[in-house]
Amino acid sequence: MRAANIDYRVFGGTRFYDRQEIKDILAYLQIVANPASNLALARVINKPRRGVGDKTLRALESFALERSEPLFLALTNPTALQGVSKKAVAALAEFAGMIAKWREAEGKIPLKALVQRILDDTGYIESLGEEDSLEAISRKENLEELIDSIAEYEEAAAQPSLLDYLEQVALTASADEEGEGDDFVSLMSLHAAKGLEFRAVFLIALEDGIFPSPRAIEEGLGEEERRLLYVGVTRAKERLYLSHAKQRMHHGRTDWTTPSVFIGELPREYCKARGRRLAEPQKKSAVAPKSRLSGLGRFGAKPAPKSAAPSKFAVGQTVEHLFMGRGEVVRIDDAAGERRILVRFFEDGETMPIIERYGDLKPA
Repeated sequence: MRAANIDYRVFGGTRFYDRQEIKDILAYLQIVANPASNLALARVINKPRRGVGDKTLRALESFALERSEPLFLALTNPTALQGVSKKAVAALAEFAGMIAKWREAEGKIPLKALVQRILDDTGYIESLGEEDSLEAISRKENLEELIDSIAEYEEAAAQPSLLDYLEQVALTASADEEGEGDDFVSLMSLHAAKGLEFRAVFLIALEDGIFPSPRAIEEGLGEEERRLLYVGVTRAKERLYLSHAKQRMHHGRTDWTTPSVFIGELPREYCKARGRRLAEPQKKSAVAPKSRLSGLGRFGAKPAPKSAAPSKFAVGQTVEHLFMGRGEVVRIDDAAGERRILVRFFEDGETMPIIERYGDLKPA
């Protein structure tokens, strides 16, 4: 969307370049490009932890400031290191040695290889925590996405270089912050979309290995993945687009993809294929087909009964949505079989229907 100059906003998540692990690796790259970058050096001097505390960092910064020198020069200066523990001195010497090694390799190896070397030398991946924790998995996936984006940059650029890449990242991050117009695409996860509705919905990356995810299948959560897809499908009021890529870059390598098994479960009478022929239902699926999508919601199931109990919301009431923020109830609609709370959100003035049964809506 950046390449097509389409404004967008991320709801219920953090912008890619604002994520901690992405900022850390970009800081490492900035140091390689320019060791005099004091802010970048201060950010990662103890990431991962290498025994350099805040007290040591403040002492080195004061030493460098007094002499109008880059912080990098203080890392191995005996005078600056007076009073610093032997363990910290050794860690700083090792850190300075790694930076020198990366600077020597820069320009001789691909950028994605340089990033992988930084991750390996620092043990950054191991520092993210337990290998099977959701947070660690998410951060590793973000780093994989960063490496993939670098590989794409190197393929597209006429003369790829570290400095040019960092300049493009700075421009991209700046453009993300400036996208504050009224006409924009809303980006969110399926969890964040619960209770919301839009005229047009695009569900992307419906590919085996992504949706359903291998982790979900291993843990027997295939049916939950199917319910999540149902949530996404039923967010569309007028148009729904389901897509999968023919090829996708993963771990810096471009591979052919296979359409998600869920695509084969869609009833043909409601689908119109573009590009590839619509995937046929698979005879055997790793996700047990206990309830096909054709038996859910607008694909053939009976509509949910009208809510008999009175709504806990009232017109004019101030409410708060988990992702959209605060707003005012302007109408309560029971006509469609699902009670919808029409809310005008204060932050951007947008009015949006929230399905009461699913929406993360509460009185403010």
